[in-house]
Amino acid sequence: MFVRTPLRIAALFLALAVALTAYASDSPSRVTWTSPSTDWNGTMPLGNGEVCVNTYYNAENSRLHLLVARADSWDELGRLAKLAEVCVEGFARWDAETPFEQTLDTETGCVTVRYGAEGAQTRLEIWVDVDRDVVVVEASSDQEFAARGFFYIWRGEDAGTVDKPEVSDMFWGSETPAVIRPDVFATANELGAADRIAVYHYNEPTPYFDEISKTQGLDDFPGRINPLQDRAFGCVLACAGAERVDDNSLLATPSLTARFEIAAHTTPAAETAQVWIDDANALLADAASASLESRRAARDAYWQALASRSWIRFSPNYGAEATDEERAALDAETFTVTQGCVLQRFITACQGRGAHAIKFNGGLFTTAPTSGAPGRHDYRRWGPGYWFQNTRLSYYPMLANGDFELMQPFFDMYFDILPLCEYRVKKYFGDEFEGSYYPECIYYWGDVFPETYGLTPWNEKEDPLQDSGYHKWEWVGGLEIALLALRYYEYTLDEAFLKDKALPFAFSIVKFFDSFYQVDPETGKLAMTPAQACETWWDCDDPAPEVAGLRAVLGKALELPADLLSASDRAYCEALLARIPEVPTTVDAESGQPMLAPAARFERLGNIESPELYPVFPFRLYSFDQPDVELAELAMERRRHKYAHGWFQDDLFFSYLGDRANLRANLSYRAKTHDPQMRFPAFWGPNYDWTPDQDHGGVLCAAAQSAVVQTTGRAIFVNPSCPKEWNAEFRTFAPMKTIVEGKIVNGEVVELKVTPEERAKDVVIVK
Repeated sequence: MFVRTPLRIAALFLALAVALTAYASDSPSRVTWTSPSTDWNGTMPLGNGEVCVNTYYNAENSRLHLLVARADSWDELGRLAKLAEVCVEGFARWDAETPFEQTLDTETGCVTVRYGAEGAQTRLEIWVDVDRDVVVVEASSDQEFAARGFFYIWRGEDAGTVDKPEVSDMFWGSETPAVIRPDVFATANELGAADRIAVYHYNEPTPYFDEISKTQGLDDFPGRINPLQDRAFGCVLACAGAERVDDNSLLATPSLTARFEIAAHTTPAAETAQVWIDDANALLADAASASLESRRAARDAYWQALASRSWIRFSPNYGAEATDEERAALDAETFTVTQGCVLQRFITACQGRGAHAIKFNGGLFTTAPTSGAPGRHDYRRWGPGYWFQNTRLSYYPMLANGDFELMQPFFDMYFDILPLCEYRVKKYFGDEFEGSYYPECIYYWGDVFPETYGLTPWNEKEDPLQDSGYHKWEWVGGLEIALLALRYYEYTLDEAFLKDKALPFAFSIVKFFDSFYQVDPETGKLAMTPAQACETWWDCDDPAPEVAGLRAVLGKALELPADLLSASDRAYCEALLARIPEVPTTVDAESGQPMLAPAARFERLGNIESPELYPVFPFRLYSFDQPDVELAELAMERRRHKYAHGWFQDDLFFSYLGDRANLRANLSYRAKTHDPQMRFPAFWGPNYDWTPDQDHGGVLCAAAQSAVVQTTGRAIFVNPSCPKEWNAEFRTFAPMKTIVEGKIVNGEVVELKVTPEERAKDVVIVK
């Protein structure tokens, strides 16, 4: 039995009741609105993993708006731009005296709109084909209508320049103005068909990629190409039998039904715009070759399979003396946490199968900010770059979800640049250095942001590393990727992935630390300085994140059987592990007791993370079931910053330390705090990032999962930190291709099914 004493009271729940019930509906997998939206703050999300759509129906002009995005539509400025805003109008107007209903059903991946009086109803159905990058809009009515489709363009001839760069913009510090190139309408001759219109963006050359490469000494990396040049992206809007009125207007034949299809496509290296047009037309031809019924069936099967693969559903565990008010608050609380997890997973799946990792700062569902920031729908705070500490948080829930296919773009993006990262090490430090490190702030092709690296060429600097103190020695990212890859093998038992990707990557990362830092002859351990602890402490010895990461990665590698880790590699891991410093601790001034520390020595406070708790998460060296957990508990109590939103991971720390009361408080608060301007309950933010904040939802899902099941080695802990006030039904994945399904009622595990059955002996019930 594991018993934990709460660190703080949780008296806020009754105060949250009214706010929580505002989002209640009949099912956490559906969101229904009974009035139309008026702007982009009222959109619902859709996607197929690669193509995403924000959509809303505007009753003022009877117009359906669709904002289309892809994971690979990078413009010549390096920004992840939208493909287009597609508008469809011509429907009957909604009368406020008649019913209106708009519903997103996450188990069918479809948004439906129904409005109007009986006998005069209009029906819209919007979805994205799961087998091809085509958005479908089906319209029907009890009365004849003539729908018109067109594009709204904000990247026009007068779009101008971006005068104020975001921190990761490629043109930061460049003397070349950041000109927003206009979109182009395709002509009828180019399209070769009368039932469609198209708009596209074709990337023209800019100097930014070459400037950054040369400054950072990467311009002579073998095979170096500019991945942005000649990239083309956009949409073809088609409707069978429609009339092309002009280059930006498509009029359907008057009828009781109409179907518009939108090919949403990117051609990464198009020699001409016609190549992109032909590719997009081919998408539509492929869609036309399949029956609508089969495409609908594939859509439903995909989303239902996702929903049935794994789940967590919380429900109230009322106390015997609970009042009606307390019951209502607990109803709302458990529903909102459950719905938040369901909707975030749907949002992740909508954008998770693309060519690149999910952007933490809005993902593919950003819309035009109300602040009037440059770029309209293309704007996102912090810009186009990837911060690893933010990017990772979308991916931790995927292991327990069994959403392994969604992890591939993340792994591919970081694995693909491993040769560049190894090249950078030898270029900067010398041929005697081995392995690779991963800078915190990079573009998907591996270069560091110019704002972070600086504008002085690498060979003219005192040291070739980046200038920014926030990230100069922050190298924990490579260790986290390595551990996630090894854990991916642990869950899937995919030996090809382990041998070809996970182990080569992990050895490259640990060998860098081994060659960069020297052994202190007095201690026999690596003297890990210069170093820093996340962005928080800028001057450290033996930082906790890197020390814990090295110990976790090497330990996980050593757990592999003999046939998967060679004797020489095993000997190397054992020898290096013996040279890694101990996880740093310090003495609490108030109690005189030892606790985890950010580093063995730490100075120059620069941010508000809790690096001393990285040994708890993500590296799992300390948890409720492990020895010396008191070191982590006291560090948790004494942490400087205590929050339950954005990228803060307090929820996960509480969960892995078995603190049920504080986990309940954090999850409840996190699940209800979506962007107050946004109507959709899982569009979190803006927090520190942007709306919708993918970090916020990633932490929510991962912490909720770990409340019901946690694993250490072979052990499967059930009910390690589920709040006493919550019941739970769950189906979750565990290592060794294991599925754990069960129910927790009144704090007890009342049903449990483990597949395969032989893994049941590894289960530990926590009370």
